[in-house]
Amino acid sequence: MKNFKAYRDVKRKLEKRENIEIENLENFVADFEKLFFEKDTLDSKLKELSRKSSMGEMIDIIAHQWKQPLTIISLYNHMLPADYDYGIIDKEYIDSLHEKVDLQVEHLLETLHEFRDFLRPDRKEETFSAHETIKSAVFLLEDIIKGNQINLKISAENDFSLIGSKNDFKHIFINMVNNSKDAFVEKEISKRRIDINIIKEDEKFIIEYIDTAGGVPQKILQNIFEPNITTKSTGTGMGMYMTRMIIEKLNGHIEVLNYSSVDSIGAKFRLEFRELVKEKV
Repeated sequence: MKNFKAYRDVKRKLEKRENIEIENLENFVADFEKLFFEKDTLDSKLKELSRKSSMGEMIDIIAHQWKQPLTIISLYNHMLPADYDYGIIDKEYIDSLHEKVDLQVEHLLETLHEFRDFLRPDRKEETFSAHETIKSAVFLLEDIIKGNQINLKISAENDFSLIGSKNDFKHIFINMVNNSKDAFVEKEISKRRIDINIIKEDEKFIIEYIDTAGGVPQKILQNIFEPNITTKSTGTGMGMYMTRMIIEKLNGHIEVLNYSSVDSIGAKFRLEFRELVKEKV
């Protein structure tokens, strides 16, 4: 009889413990499901915030990129009355002006196209020549370069091709030349030179961008490719950050250092690309 009672007590304790464990397991499952749902909701919110943040960054970038072509178009507009007074407006002048304005408008439209496609997963890419695209960027800035008496030279020992957005790649050099121009003017530098060199080192292709604009201030040299870092009082701090983003998307790397020579001080940017489509002969 005692054994039966002891057995019954043990059985009750086991059943009670089992019920507690089942209840704990059910609570654990419920908590896990709640956490999983909350994580899923949080992930969705983070993705939405990331998308909005990317759009905000892109709007800042568009504003930065539009400034240059709009400035050039405005310059052409202001030149017209004076050129008319000097009697130099003829058919050749009109044809040349028409072509230049068309190029700037095309650049504005391409930027809008890039913004529209920015968050599309099926965004199309193209194969383009590094050398030809750099020349195209410089041509867009031709009047700014001449108007500010800048001696710009492009040297290409080896051209190469990239896969990605040609317009984005073009923006890199539009931004760099514009930065150099602003520094030349602000610092009143008389020797205004920019050298863009394309060279091959082993299996890598290097683009060097070297100017004589006084160099990057030491206090921001290490952080120049981060957002909201600028040397200009009215700058957005997006230019070099945008440049880094574009280069990294093309599987490249960028770095900068200051240099000094006998007659000049400036910055030397080194753009390095490894994954290439093919070397162009």
